Amino acid sequence: MDEPVITIVQGETLRLRVSLRNKRNNSPIDLTGAGISAQVRQTYAAPAALANMTIEPEDLAAGLFYLALDEAGTGAVPAGRHVFDVRVEFPDGTIKKRPRGQLHVLPGVTRE
Repeated sequence: MDEPVITIVQGETLRLRVSLRNKRNNSPIDLTGAGISAQVRQTYAAPAALANMTIEPEDLAAGLFYLALDEAGTGAVPAGRHVFDVRVEFPDGTIKKRPRGQLHVLPGVTRE
């Protein structure tokens, strides 16, 4: 499967709905009690994150949540193509990293 490419302009707010589903039978993955985090980095190997995305639960038992960056968060990410992923740590200690993709940030012009 190709990684999604999300395009934003610096200084915009970003809010993406994520639905995690089992690849075998397409059933929702229960995220109850799981720790979820997401970061944007210049490359997958970059030592430092450019931004930490906020996780907004919707229905964790149904595998639903939002990834979000506010105006300051997207404004702090330099223009260019970057990468992101979501790290899920389940209550049993299992760690999965999905989804992942590219974040294409266009330079912003208008400011307050």
